[in-house]
Amino acid sequence: MATHGTGDKNGSLASAVVELELMKASGEVVRYQQDNPTFYGVCVNLGALGIITKLTLRCVPTFFLRDIQQPMLTDLLRKEIDTLVKENDHFQFFEFPHTSRSYWFKFNKMDEPVAPMPFWRQFLDELSRTISREGNGIGDWITRTFPFTIPLIFRVAFLTNLRGLNRWDKSFKILAFENINFTYSELEYAIPRSAAIKALEQIHQMIKNQGFRINLPISVRFASSEEHWLSPLYQRESVYISLNLSGSDFKVIENYHREAEQILLEYGGRPNWGKHFYSNREYLRSQYPRWDDFALLMKEFDPDRLFSNPFLDRLFPFDV
Repeated sequence: MATHGTGDKNGSLASAVVELELMKASGEVVRYQQDNPTFYGVCVNLGALGIITKLTLRCVPTFFLRDIQQPMLTDLLRKEIDTLVKENDHFQFFEFPHTSRSYWFKFNKMDEPVAPMPFWRQFLDELSRTISREGNGIGDWITRTFPFTIPLIFRVAFLTNLRGLNRWDKSFKILAFENINFTYSELEYAIPRSAAIKALEQIHQMIKNQGFRINLPISVRFASSEEHWLSPLYQRESVYISLNLSGSDFKVIENYHREAEQILLEYGGRPNWGKHFYSNREYLRSQYPRWDDFALLMKEFDPDRLFSNPFLDRLFPFDV
């Protein structure tokens, strides 16, 4: 599915795959490595080609990460985006609708040996994250029930996080995001990195013009290009813009996502395959140069459409 994190030198998870085995509809098991040109068509396949039975991933020894978080005025942050992305191993930020503020995250590998965090800092870190997690749940309920409180809730959140956060630990502990204890809907697109600020400005203006009450931040992450045919990062350094909203009025959520999607499509946006999107086959085919090559792989690997489903039928009709 080409799921991703963030980082100037990081592609999607697929970029870590060096070999895979896949069972075709016929029952035949085939093996592909990176030196096989078809590997990049098979590795990100939306489940359309068969069942992946084995993956070999390129790994590194465990390491420590320092996690620094800080609120910042959105206008100031946007001026520093290029520098922040290049100077940090992993950088991402949230923009909060209805406010002029953002919140950024910097993750950087630490040279070992690394001294453990003092006990008192560990205690304060855990306390802060617990309060944040529970506060997020309470804030979600309030903003769902009383949408007019959203700007106030965001301001309170910033006031309680003015000091930000500075901690370090093993990477798998730092990168596990545990501060969400409620459900929400999400649409995410990858667009050219150079279009990030313009797209964000348009989205905020759209929210204002349409009168949407958005109770979750806009998430912005970064990734390098890669060669997988159906990866949103195919041959393009990208920024991922994620539109999040919680609530029970799914029509409002869909309207918000559709309006935001139209803006992202103007910049050649490619959807995250595992999240909401509404763009049609014709548009997607225009954005993925190897789209037709992948369709041929589908006919070769699964001629009777054993692995098909309504989602795949929409993207790759049987008679095309």
